[in-house]
Amino acid sequence: MIALLNYGAGNVGSVLKAIEHLGHSAEVVDKPERLRAAEKIVFPGQGHFGTMMGALEERKLLEPLRDLLACGTPFLGICLGLQALYEASEEAPDVPGLAWLPGRVTRFQGVFKIPHVGWSQLEIRSRKGLFRGVADGSFVYYCHSYYGPPTKESSAVTQYGQTFAAGLEMKNIWAVQFHPEKSGDAGLKVLENFLNLGLGARDTGLEVMASGGDKLLPRFGRLAAGNEAGGTVLQRDRSISPARNLRHGKSNSSCRRFHRLKYCQGEQSAQPAGVSEPSLDCSGFAVRA
Repeated sequence: MIALLNYGAGNVGSVLKAIEHLGHSAEVVDKPERLRAAEKIVFPGQGHFGTMMGALEERKLLEPLRDLLACGTPFLGICLGLQALYEASEEAPDVPGLAWLPGRVTRFQGVFKIPHVGWSQLEIRSRKGLFRGVADGSFVYYCHSYYGPPTKESSAVTQYGQTFAAGLEMKNIWAVQFHPEKSGDAGLKVLENFLNLGLGARDTGLEVMASGGDKLLPRFGRLAAGNEAGGTVLQRDRSISPARNLRHGKSNSSCRRFHRLKYCQGEQSAQPAGVSEPSLDCSGFAVRA
């Protein structure tokens, strides 16, 4: 199931029409149990950064979203859905983002008009995934006052007074600042590339195995093994966001996360965490690269 994440704002209707135009079906999801059942997630964000993050928390969508991203579920963020991936935003300085990207979202300065509304060109840095089949210099449609700084994950940038991240790709997590559903053939091609994506947790380098000690996750560093349910499993630390926990070497998992990882790696007998609460013997298992 392709989940079109609805937190009470965002351009959900137009994105749904674009998905259906491309021959796919999607379900508008605003409940955590349905989000946990997603095979792919499209997150069209719109409005205020703090309001968006608060709405996700209020609707109990934030925790399953974090779990699914960490698990390897393919994700496409749109507009504010891209900005949510940074650590924070100047628009709501005290509200943490999902923290998959370093840095802070910033308001445009020194430009003729804010917000940036209209068509601007892409400078494509990589055509391996999101921008496969999209010509460099293609025009796409923007509507935003804040932008994310380019990082090594940026697969495209755009110039508007400053250079900002127009698109990014990191494993299962893709995002664009522009609106693909309003960007003509180029935007539809980007959306189609995501919808046709076959990426899952198998491709992220995660592996479930019997183990008596700590293991490494690629890119993220060491996770401390704990002792729960009579065996070695990974414990969750809720002190900071999942992505930052992983980057800073803090533990970030549990029996439920382990269960979800097994499911995402193709063990269809295991149900996704949150859909039901089956008993799970975690004895002797950990996660490794």
